[in-house]
Amino acid sequence: MKRVLTLAGTLMLLIAFNASASFVGTYDVSNWTTTSTGTPPAGGPPAGVDTSGAPNAVTLNGGDSGCTTFTVTDCTVQFTITAQTNQIQFHWAYTTADAFGASGDPFGYLVNAAFFQLTADFGPDTQSGDVTVALAPSDTFGFFVDCLDCTLGSSSTTISQFAAAGATATAPEPASLLLFAVALAALHGARKRLTRRSDRSIA
Repeated sequence: MKRVLTLAGTLMLLIAFNASASFVGTYDVSNWTTTSTGTPPAGGPPAGVDTSGAPNAVTLNGGDSGCTTFTVTDCTVQFTITAQTNQIQFHWAYTTADAFGASGDPFGYLVNAAFFQLTADFGPDTQSGDVTVALAPSDTFGFFVDCLDCTLGSSSTTISQFAAAGATATAPEPASLLLFAVALAALHGARKRLTRRSDRSIA
């Protein structure tokens, strides 16, 4: 019985976090909005969002052409979407060439108007991590990079292994459906074995 329950639990997790795998369906990159703040916008070249790696990954690049408004609004790149799910998880990989290191080019995620920095200001020039974010319906979720003074080197952050779970998540992809079928078959087989053992014990 314990095996059946374990398989059932695995199946539930599989359904939950494969509902929207990578930047597909509801979270396709075409549904996101790129916003550049400050003067020049986002700190100038090479600032922007590179979606050429989608649906597997997207990359946020910080500016490196100066920022005259960094003490007021900063020069940021923001990549946002209205959340359709209750939970989001992702992996991030960051690198900076700024002479002041990560303190000059912070990266993180945002929920509505709140910014949550993920990079450590006095950490190494290359950083990474895995994050799970709980959301409320209709929250605005996104990623940001802030180049502050936007000189002395830019930063780049790649977001991958993006997954979402919740009531309105998109239908599973074919690969997820295959895993679902395998798990379901294993669950069915375990149930049949338990039924046979029960029949023998009664006999």
